[in-house]
Amino acid sequence: MKKLALLAAGAAALIAPSALSTAPASATPRCDMAFYDHNGSEMAVHVCDGQMVIEYENPRRGLSVKPGTILFKGELYQMTGGSKINGRARVFRRGCKPTTYEVNGWMENGTITMAGRAPVRGANCKVRRYRNDKLLFRGL
Repeated sequence: MKKLALLAAGAAALIAPSALSTAPASATPRCDMAFYDHNGSEMAVHVCDGQMVIEYENPRRGLSVKPGTILFKGELYQMTGGSKINGRARVFRRGCKPTTYEVNGWMENGTITMAGRAPVRGANCKVRRYRNDKLLFRGL
């Protein structure tokens, strides 16, 4: 599997959202993909016309997710010095359906950092409380 470094320098290779609005509706979308490490799992980060999806490519042993499982969906906004990220991350608990929570963050210098208030569920899968969560992805 070829590892791309397209996103490693931040979002410099991405088209700015302002440029996208002037493109004809029939224009081919601009898409990039790169691999990142997240807590020992290899993640595929897909960016297409300002939309970002992060999925497990090779989950670390012991996780209850499979390759292709989506961890994050959201938007990427090109800014000076990096890119702002807004969207929803998923949290997984064995025996429960995944649930989502809002995250915000930044992509710069080959690193993606997002944070939000993740739900913590009990054995019955009901949300018991929320905790501060930080998602860190480092370019491979």
